Amino acid sequence: MSAKLDLAALKNIDFSKVAAVLKRRWIMMICGVVVVAAPVVAFFVQQSLDEENAKVVKTRVGLYDSVGGLRKGSVTIRMPDGTSKEESTALNDAVITKIRQHNEELGKRSEEVYAAAVKRNQSAHAMISGLDAYLPAPQRADEATRDILLQKWEQLVEPARAKLLDDPSLQGPVPSSEALERVRGAEIQFCSANRVASRAELPPGEMPKLLDALREARVGAAVDHAGRLDFYMDPDAIRWLARPSSGKADAPAAVDEILVGMYRAQWDLWLMSDLLKAFRGVNAKQPGGPMKSPLKRVVAVEFDSLGLPKPTTGGAADGTEAASGGEGEAIDPKKEAAPDYKAGGLTGLVSNHLFDVRSTVVDVVIETAAIPALVNELARCNFITVADVRLKPADSFEALRRGYAYGGQPCSDLRLTLQSVWLRDWTTERMPVALLKTIKSAGKPKPEAPADGAPAAPAGA
Repeated sequence: MSAKLDLAALKNIDFSKVAAVLKRRWIMMICGVVVVAAPVVAFFVQQSLDEENAKVVKTRVGLYDSVGGLRKGSVTIRMPDGTSKEESTALNDAVITKIRQHNEELGKRSEEVYAAAVKRNQSAHAMISGLDAYLPAPQRADEATRDILLQKWEQLVEPARAKLLDDPSLQGPVPSSEALERVRGAEIQFCSANRVASRAELPPGEMPKLLDALREARVGAAVDHAGRLDFYMDPDAIRWLARPSSGKADAPAAVDEILVGMYRAQWDLWLMSDLLKAFRGVNAKQPGGPMKSPLKRVVAVEFDSLGLPKPTTGGAADGTEAASGGEGEAIDPKKEAAPDYKAGGLTGLVSNHLFDVRSTVVDVVIETAAIPALVNELARCNFITVADVRLKPADSFEALRRGYAYGGQPCSDLRLTLQSVWLRDWTTERMPVALLKTIKSAGKPKPEAPADGAPAAPAGA
């Protein structure tokens, strides 16, 4: 049986009593209603507030992402060592201005450093007097010009080599005539002291004493000779480039060959002058000749063959082509000259658009303890780097028998493979076209970028 609401019973309720109860208990009843209703109301209010906050946050995040996407990006920062670094940052006018100022300042510094490097590289490297009249090319490339150039080799190149080594402090071992004269004097003095006319009249017991006196005289001659030197320089120590042959039937090709040889001879002179400067610098700190100075002897200097293989023919046929330069890469100091450790070995130095690398092998005798000093002196001398070192103990007694006096310090036979850097910014000014083509250089700086849409200037302008 289902329950039914008895509406008639409502007529029997005494609302006056209900009103009296409400008057007496209204506060309690209101609090009860509040306690029951408040959580429900709070739930719906909080839900409404959360929805509103979510809308506000979503709107703000969207605005932030929009602004960030417009103002945040990747920028390239130039480093002091010439490399570049990519950075992601929020960009604004202040950051952009700072980056621009940073790059401009590094650009100015790099230009100043490069200019200083060119100046140092070129310093004390003047052309042989009179040789510049024929480089980079003569007016004609005929047989008469070929013969004139061969004469100029004898008149200009050979005397310049002799002048470089024309120094009394750079000589070979004691001359045989000087040692022989000293030994003869010692024999005469010994025989005179023993009151005999010759060694044949000496008693048998005096002969060992005579031999000791003769050996002492010979050593004395070597020591005295060493005291007049800076270091020993053997007469044939430098393997100079031989004069080009004159047998080519093609006159332009013969002229090219002679021009390349003349420039290479000049280049080798520059390099040899740098080496002599470094050698003298080592001994300047401890003078006294081979007996006291660390560097005892320069045994051999052998240059590489850069630029010599098969010069391109016809490059010097007239002055017009010579003035146009080579067909290789332009000189661009702003372009990276990256090292190549596969081709350049330990140093990574290889010829590129900016500079040429000359390799030179040097054999010297030096005090073993002074080897680091020589390496440092070479490093201070016009961008010379030691790429390889080989050494073995030197036999000072055997050297003394051959007229070289090294003193009492332990010495080594040292072989150095050197690499020297030559900036094309100045070396290509007088370089023959045939040589420019061999080293694949345009011989000219890269043209400046055109401004305001103007056409680029030609490379030779």
